[in-house]
This record gives sequence, structure tokens and C-alpha cells, in this order.
Amino acid sequence: MGRFGLTMKKVVLLLTTTILQGQPDTFWIRTFGGSNSDYGRSVQQVSDYGYILTGSTASFGNDSYDVWFIKTDAQGVEEWNQIFGGSDDDYGSSIQQTADGGYIITGWTNSFGNGNYDAWLIKTDNQGNEEWNQTLGGSEFDKGSAIQQTADGGYIITGWTNSFGNGNDDAWLIKVENPLVEIDESFKPNVFALHHNYPNPFNPFTTVRYDLPEDAMVNITIYNMMGRQVKTLISRHQSAGYQSVQWNATNDARSPVSAGIYLYIIQAGEFRQKKKMVLLK
Repeated sequence: MGRFGLTMKKVVLLLTTTILQGQPDTFWIRTFGGSNSDYGRSVQQVSDYGYILTGSTASFGNDSYDVWFIKTDAQGVEEWNQIFGGSDDDYGSSIQQTADGGYIITGWTNSFGNGNYDAWLIKTDNQGNEEWNQTLGGSEFDKGSAIQQTADGGYIITGWTNSFGNGNDDAWLIKVENPLVEIDESFKPNVFALHHNYPNPFNPFTTVRYDLPEDAMVNITIYNMMGRQVKTLISRHQSAGYQSVQWNATNDARSPVSAGIYLYIIQAGEFRQKKKMVLLK
């Protein structure tokens, strides 16, 4: 039996391909864990086509449940893992790759914060090394369940709170700024850059990342292979920093576009660059 009377479990990463007669055709399965209970709660494929997982581990760490972060290659083979936590129980529930190539995790912690459980936000670099963390909550039980990076470089978290609201459990939505931007204004790119969109190929959403070393008027436009303009993603003045914008495979009339190869071009001050993306349907 595991901690809290739960049957011992292991983190499992499973990739499936086509559906045959209502059943997934398993391509491979990977299992991670030790002698105690370990859980996977969130997974995402990242820009190098590998995978990131977060959850909790009682097999490794500080002799209680700790947030567990595992990075694998495209075949699900572990490349490295990181553990975050203190003397009490801490859990990871959602993970995402960020525009700077690092990662953001949310969950909840009983080791840090204001007592009981607090929502926990952990930002790492591209090797899973912590850059900063932040707790959010009051004197009761508060939990972060899912996280997304926002277009302005901050983060949006949802979960639930017993500290605030109507006295019982309430849905919770929190917008968090990137503290590195607020604390250190030198956290800016050195040169203009347009990155490859991710995912690519995609259907129906993809994200375009770009770096602005200075404030600039930014235009990002999508064209088809005939050179016809399809969509204006950005056309406004933006502040220096690491920026991103999402395309949902629609044109300027908000109608879906057909599958194929598209060009996206950025013009920011004197900087101009183009790249290709592939829409599948």
C-alpha cells in the first residue's frame, strides 16, 4: 500500500497511434517510478518532439510527495528529471513549455506559502533548473490545476480556492506577470529574431514566437504560396521582450483556410524575416 492508503502507482507515458475497432493501437509505453507511489498528471510534446511530464513522487526527493518533472526524448526515453518540494507534500498538476524555451509548472504546496495548501507556480530553464517560484493562496486549501503562458509573457492559472470567494470551494482564475520582467528590466533579447512556429505541422493552432530587443512597430503577416495575403496576426507597436502570437488557421474574414504550406513574415523596424509553416487537415 502507498501513502494515504492508496495502491502504489507508477508514472506511465503512453503513445498511441491509429484507432482500430474502437481500441488505440499502442506504439510504446514508458514507466517511471521507484519503490513508493508516483503519479503523472500532465504531459505535453515540446519543440524538440520530446515530452515533458509533471506529477508527484514519493519514491524520490524529501521523504514526502514532491513535484516531479521528467523530460524525455521523442521515444519517451528519459533525458533528465527534476524534483521540487520541501518537508511536506507538494504536487505538480500542469506543465507547459514557455516562449523562452524553458518550462512552467503549477500545482499546490504544503511546504511553502500561507498554511494548508497553496497554489504553486514554478518556472525553470530549458534543463529544468528553477529560475523562480511563487505561491498563491490564503489560510485555507488553494490549488492550481492548469496553466498557460499568455501573449504578454505572463501566465494564467485556473484551479480552486477555499480561502476566497463564497466560503466553500470556488473556481479560481489568476493572472500572473513574469517576475523577471518586473524585477530585471535587462531581461530582454539582444537581437531581433523570428522563431519556427510550434507545433509544425499543425492543426488547427500554432504559436509564432519572436524576439524584440527594442520597442518597435510590429507586423506579422501570413501568405499562401501564391503570394496572396491570408492573415494579419499582429499590426501594432510592441514593447521589447520575448513575444508570441497564435494562429488558428483562419483568414482575415475569420474563415478556415485550406491545408497547405504558408509563409509568415515579420517586419519590426528595419528587421524583416520569413519562415514556412505547414497546416494539416
